[in-house]
Amino acid sequence: MITTNEFSAYFSIMEEHSIKPEAMLMIIKYCVDLKGKNIGFRYISKVANDFALRGIVSESKIERFILEKQEFILRALENYSKMQKSLPNPKLYIDGETITQMANPKLKI
Repeated sequence: MITTNEFSAYFSIMEEHSIKPEAMLMIIKYCVDLKGKNIGFRYISKVANDFALRGIVSESKIERFILEKQEFILRALENYSKMQKSLPNPKLYIDGETITQMANPKLKI
């Protein structure tokens, strides 16, 4: 549930940065997709202000930003997968310690 104060603050952000309601809803959905349904008003406000400072205020720009971020993540995962396949003994490095994944699948990380 959104409080009156939160609604007023969202509206102020929208007015200040010329963000249309549909675009603000996209920003809110982006936040929920990243952090889950229990995110706070402050987080959404910070993301909306950050988008505005970057000039990402229209629906098309928000959509493009999200797609570019998704493509970046997919490329990173593909590159990681290729790297793991090219290693003779894939290892996971955590805080300077090596944990062998393939050699000991029962090892709990």
